[in-house]
Amino acid sequence: MTSSSELTAPLRSSNATEVYSALIKIGKEDHRELEAEIVPFLDSVHAELRSAAIRVLGFYWNLPAYRERTAEMVRSERDPDARSVAIMAWSSYYGDTKNVDVLKTLHALTLDTTQRLPVRAAAYSGMMVVSGIPATVATGERGYQNHRRHRYPGTHPVERGRFFAAAVPRRRVHELSVALRS
Repeated sequence: MTSSSELTAPLRSSNATEVYSALIKIGKEDHRELEAEIVPFLDSVHAELRSAAIRVLGFYWNLPAYRERTAEMVRSERDPDARSVAIMAWSSYYGDTKNVDVLKTLHALTLDTTQRLPVRAAAYSGMMVVSGIPATVATGERGYQNHRRHRYPGTHPVERGRFFAAAVPRRRVHELSVALRS
């Protein structure tokens, strides 16, 4: 097991990549005792560090104290990658709750063509999480090993992101639209 001092030393680096890696390592190894070391990165000038901080606090650890901060990032984060991580974390707080307000917000983001692709894809995935729909059912995915058998793009994780707007999600988004209206 890595000691706290070994984990926190890279957090003081001037290299954003090193800091990012350290934040993710702290999160994945579940060093919750280092929460106070992570919080300042929520306000970092580097989007990737804000992204890593909210990924750790909101998604990996799902700490209730950061639910509102995550919601704030969903509404106002300018960087699309950091915002997509915030959406992922925010959705995880409401996993399988079928919360209508959260679903409506995510639905609006999914359909908003002014949003960048990572934001729209995260919002779509978030709707599945909040709805309690397994990702493989939501996308029609049968698994990466079978991706060449499908006539539509979207089964390989990279393809699923790249072809989000043209692939399977339109049908599922429409079904959710109908359900949200009723």
